[in-house]
Amino acid sequence: MRTAMRRTGRLINSGTTGCVHLARHIFAVSILATLSAGCSEGQGVCDFVARVGENCLSEDDLIAALSSVPAGLDSTHAAGQVIDRWITDELLSQEARRRNLGEDPEVKRRLEENERSILISTLVDRLFDEVEPANEREIESYFEKNIENLRLREPFLRIRYLTTSDSVAAISAVSVLDSISVSANPDSVWLSTIADIGDDPETATVLSTSYFPASRLFRNIPYLRDAIAPLPPGQSRIVLTDDGLFHVIQLVDRVDAGTTPKMEWIVEDIRNRLLIDKRKQMYTDQVQRLRNRALAGGLLEVRE
Repeated sequence: MRTAMRRTGRLINSGTTGCVHLARHIFAVSILATLSAGCSEGQGVCDFVARVGENCLSEDDLIAALSSVPAGLDSTHAAGQVIDRWITDELLSQEARRRNLGEDPEVKRRLEENERSILISTLVDRLFDEVEPANEREIESYFEKNIENLRLREPFLRIRYLTTSDSVAAISAVSVLDSISVSANPDSVWLSTIADIGDDPETATVLSTSYFPASRLFRNIPYLRDAIAPLPPGQSRIVLTDDGLFHVIQLVDRVDAGTTPKMEWIVEDIRNRLLIDKRKQMYTDQVQRLRNRALAGGLLEVRE
């Protein structure tokens, strides 16, 4: 858990990953080292974890497969399942080829459909990658034109936060928070505290210097999000998690739903919206260009 928290985005957003994603990757490396150690000396450097005939499951393939394992699942068990599943699929695939099932007309048709789908998906992905993200001027323009439609749909929170494995340091951090309101520059004091005693200064700094939607803050660590919910602004608390890590949290401010936001609170959401719009427009334009080219070359014909 502690290692995963070094990825700020994973603390704020779920996405596809979860807070134990990085930890799972590290577990996978450990698993692979064990598997590699089991190879015989005559094989030299072992660069696969399983082999069926001439086809191999590489270490990189296994790590990639583990990246989609649901959060909380034991990584050692998950690695074994991935390997067993790959071996089963490979045995069945090779048997199907031995029986020449690839020559069956229906199989050929389905393979061609899959190939077409994969080609289209790959092309669209690459076209999307070519779209430039919105620049600051475009973001500002969007914000100004749509400000009434950008009112907050949920509360936004501003917190001060750090993690430490030292209980004494955690108590010290709470003392800083309890007295920080009388400081001329409380944010500067807190950032110094993070740098001095925080286990993960990078993540703590990001989470302590901006507003975040309540539903997305600590989405992958719900007991931390729940710990913030009842706090009035200015109150602090310590949460001890199962891995022995102390989370020091203070609620600085809560902005209600319906409030007109400051642009910096939602800049990433605007950036994502504009990118989606640009990609949609690019897709429409590209399809139209291809259609016009086919029509001009006599390659496209639609009969009534």
